[in-house]
Amino acid sequence: MRASGVTVGMAVLWRGRGEHPWVARARGRGLNAWTVPEAHAWDVRPLLALRRIVAHFRPNLVHSHDCRSDFFAPFLGTPWLVTAHGYTRATRKMRLYEALDRRLILWARRIIVPSRYARDELVRMGLPARRIRPIPHGLHWPRVDKLAEARALAPAPLTPILFLGRHSREKGGDLLLRALHRLGFPPRPVWFVGEGRERRRWERLARELKLGHRVTFWGWQKNPYPFLRAAAFLVVPSLRETFGLSALEAQGMGIPLVASRVGGLEEILVPQGVRFFSPTRGGSEALAEALARMEEEQERFRADARRARPQVRRAYAVEVMAQAYTRLYEEVLDEA
Repeated sequence: MRASGVTVGMAVLWRGRGEHPWVARARGRGLNAWTVPEAHAWDVRPLLALRRIVAHFRPNLVHSHDCRSDFFAPFLGTPWLVTAHGYTRATRKMRLYEALDRRLILWARRIIVPSRYARDELVRMGLPARRIRPIPHGLHWPRVDKLAEARALAPAPLTPILFLGRHSREKGGDLLLRALHRLGFPPRPVWFVGEGRERRRWERLARELKLGHRVTFWGWQKNPYPFLRAAAFLVVPSLRETFGLSALEAQGMGIPLVASRVGGLEEILVPQGVRFFSPTRGGSEALAEALARMEEEQERFRADARRARPQVRRAYAVEVMAQAYTRLYEEVLDEA
């Protein structure tokens, strides 16, 4: 964005000690960055710190990215844009935050979403379509390649099936386990990478279905890309998905996918190298059939995935995202 003539400042709400890691990295690149300490979810003291930052930095626009920053942004006295990354409705507490957030973002000049599906979902919730702008996420692919090579995983006799993402109900990890059980036994090792509320339940289900000896739960990984690089294919069995970042990362690395035909997944993914299934029609049976087809035709899917890789990297580059943000910022400033 600096290459486009935009001066960028970043403030990060942080409950840890010292500086947030993003702030240190941003300052190392010559950006204006601040850590804003907060004690708990209802701490209002960050508002005072943010107001001091705005008075010092004097931004033309503020762009917020989560429920907490959405709460403070309307009170900073600056034209405001918000990115709505999607609502999970995972817990009662989360549903309360999300309901509050949907009311707060009505005050924003623009609401940025990562997909047309996300826009349509917000419109169904009553938000104004004219102020919602889809801008897909972009990745810095050279950095992805570097991170993928950063850690060598021990080679296995068979490359694994990979689930990568938050372990929450809408991500469908239990659906994958039941589909593997339908196949009789997993055709190869199965890796679950990520963390979340559902992890213990999924671990228990794997044992109940007698899959425990084939399924490994790796937990949260700071760098997940070596796991993607080592996988035979990625499974994205989501019941709902606003965008599907892990699926996009896999496509950009030339990894085949088995993916739900839901929400943003069908919109963003290049069809080559993907075996889609419907999680609402047959559920685990449909997924089991998709897994079996991927196994039978793995070489074809892998070749298709390699051909799709350049197209994905061009369409979902961080530079493309930054240019779209810059155009939108200029549009809002012209109105102001």
